[in-house]
Amino acid sequence: MRWILLLASLTCAGLFFTIDSPGLLALDMLGIFVFGIGAVFAFAAARIDDQSRSGDLISVSELAEIRRRAAAGPAPQAPRNAPAAPVRLTDEPDGASIEGAIDGLRRRAAARRDGATPEA
Repeated sequence: MRWILLLASLTCAGLFFTIDSPGLLALDMLGIFVFGIGAVFAFAAARIDDQSRSGDLISVSELAEIRRRAAAGPAPQAPRNAPAAPVRLTDEPDGASIEGAIDGLRRRAAARRDGATPEA
């Protein structure tokens, strides 16, 4: 059907340049418009129909399994107040931590305050 509508619209467009009567030109323009819009909608409907999903998206057994897991409740999670693992610096030697770097900075600042030369 969509090809017939497209062919009718193109036929009306071809006849448009051969008609001399103003009344027939108006009728021809109406045919171009109506058949053209019909063809556009027919092609759009065919594309939507081709890309639409057909049938069930999920089987009944899979749906029952999902419902069973949802009724069982959420999976257990780690407590929120659990201590975090120490953060390791990537550019420091193995075993260096943020705490060690902060202690070193504090020692350097104290040495500067006391007037001594800080150790490297």
